Order: sequence, then C-alpha cells, then structure tokens
Amino acid sequence: MLKFFLVALGVLIFSVCTGEPPKIIFQPESSGSLPGFQPWNRGRIQDHQDAALGRIIPEWLSGFLLQGSRGLEEMEIYRNSYVFVGINQGTNFKALGHWAEGFTAAQDFPRLAAVRIEERLLGAAALYPDDEYGEFFETLVKKSSDAVYTGAVKEDSFWILRRYDEDAASVGERYEFFVLVTIAKSEFQAQVHAIMEDIHTSVPPTRDQAAAINRIKETFFDLF
Repeated sequence: MLKFFLVALGVLIFSVCTGEPPKIIFQPESSGSLPGFQPWNRGRIQDHQDAALGRIIPEWLSGFLLQGSRGLEEMEIYRNSYVFVGINQGTNFKALGHWAEGFTAAQDFPRLAAVRIEERLLGAAALYPDDEYGEFFETLVKKSSDAVYTGAVKEDSFWILRRYDEDAASVGERYEFFVLVTIAKSEFQAQVHAIMEDIHTSVPPTRDQAAAINRIKETFFDLF
C-alpha cells in the first residue's frame, strides 16, 4: 500500500536542520480547507523578509496563514487558479534560502498536487481508500506525483522567523520559508482528468469500487 502517511492537508512541508538531510513532514491540520480551518502553525512572528524595509507580510502569505490555500482561491486575483504553497522550516537560514531559490514548478509542483489530490480522494471515501477505490487510489496518487504538469507557475517566495513558546510542540525560534505556486483551474483539471483516464490497474475494481471511481471522476473538482 502506498505510504503517504497523513494527508488531511493541501500543502507539503519540508524540514531542514543543520547537519541533517531535508525530510518531508506533514502538518496535521488541513491547510487547504476553509470550513473550520485552524492556522497551520502557531507562534509569534519575530522577523520577516521585508521587515528591514518597513513593509508588511505579503497578502498571499497572511491569507494563507489565516485560511489556507482554499482561502486564497477566494481572492479575486486567484479566482481562476488553484493555489499551492510549499513550506520549508528549520534553523539553517542559508540552506532554507537555497531551497526556496531552487524550488521550481516543474520539479516540485507534482508533490504539492499529489498531496491535495490524495486529500480529495480521502475526503470523498466512505471506506478506507484502498477498499473504496481499489488500486485506483494508490495508482492515481503515484501517477499524480510523477506527472509532468504544464502551466504551474512559481509566483513568489517569502520567509518569516517565528518564536514558539512552552505550549508549542517545539519550543524556540525557527525560520519558515514559503513558496507560492499557482496553476489555471481549467489547465490543471484537464491534466488530472487525463491522468485518471490513463489508469489501468492490475486488479480489476469490484462493482462497488467501479461505481466509486466513476463518482469521483465526475465530481473530483467540486470540492477540490
């Protein structure tokens, strides 16, 4: 079974620490959902990228921290786009900066897309996803992670320094780097539908699984 661990979220979070290789971690709060959304992270902002210039945090980042990706998608500027935010956090500012600079839509967007696609499948499933969809579930998530997407654009990046106190899981200060990626809704939908239609599993789905697969294909982007 494909191990994507915790998937009730719309972003990938990366961790970089001095002397340690980067590793992917998953934030347990759904950063993609508007209903009942809780800020993906807590702590007091001590500094940020434009503080020395007397500027405030950009609107896209403050909106994301408050409402998640789907909150941004309700803004007029992103109304026709899907919004994805890659996150890297740790204490090594230089390494994090290299990550943000080296982040490309071509290389890194597929992982962001795969997490949100998996979240959508899980949200629609009445059963455990492997039971609900059979091999279609695992195959779709893997193919969406390996896909070559067109139209995804790295719009911006920004960092903040945040302080976490005793009531937080990890006490102390750490840098958090964010990368904003957008893709036109129509373009992304067409590519995901093409991936779905190209899936051929080694084990044919049962009658109920086939019905569930057809339903999710028809309604996939209704609550995406």
